[in-house]
Amino acid sequence: MAAEVELAISEAEAELETLQGSVQELNVLLSDIAETSPAELQNEIDSLRRRIEEKEQGLKQLRVQQEQLEEEKEDVLVQQFDRKDEREQLAQATQDLADLQKQIEQERNDDRLVFTLPKGFKKSGWLVVVESDSIEMAPLGRESQPIRFTSRPARFLGTETAADQFMKWARAKNASSSYFLLLVRPSGASLFDKLESRLALSGIQFGFDVIGENQSVIHPKRGAAP
Repeated sequence: MAAEVELAISEAEAELETLQGSVQELNVLLSDIAETSPAELQNEIDSLRRRIEEKEQGLKQLRVQQEQLEEEKEDVLVQQFDRKDEREQLAQATQDLADLQKQIEQERNDDRLVFTLPKGFKKSGWLVVVESDSIEMAPLGRESQPIRFTSRPARFLGTETAADQFMKWARAKNASSSYFLLLVRPSGASLFDKLESRLALSGIQFGFDVIGENQSVIHPKRGAAP
């Protein structure tokens, strides 16, 4: 439709230009043609002028139609963009729902051991899982991303073990207000032996228990929270 309107405008403009040229030619001929009466020439001029006015009016209407079509085209583009945004929002909502359902299913299958502090216990508790060469820990009773220590090269020489990093972290805490429950996997027995004496010498209050090698205890996102 828009292409047809543009073609009609182009044709009307061309015809209008032709008519205007004819008027100019007639004005020149008025002084040269003696055999034609002035009345006849004037009638011809008036006729051409009426045709020009009609064409100008038609051209004006075509331009109005063109503007309307442009506005309609813009409205269509806006609607298409809005629908695209709605489709993207729907797709995101669908994905979020699928992720939530997956998380719910995982929670149903979660067989983690859950530990809590006794009622009235005043200290802040930490659950500490000791493995072969790493220590993972999280606060008891609240959701928190777990902290994990693994052996790494020391700043200058040697290796900074997971136990070294844990002790440095624990000393920075207020030892008098913290309690650490160490859960030792079979692979972490040697590391626990070294850690136990260091904790005792530091005056840090702690307890310990043994868990299975593959027993789930700390959630990767919620930590030690139920």
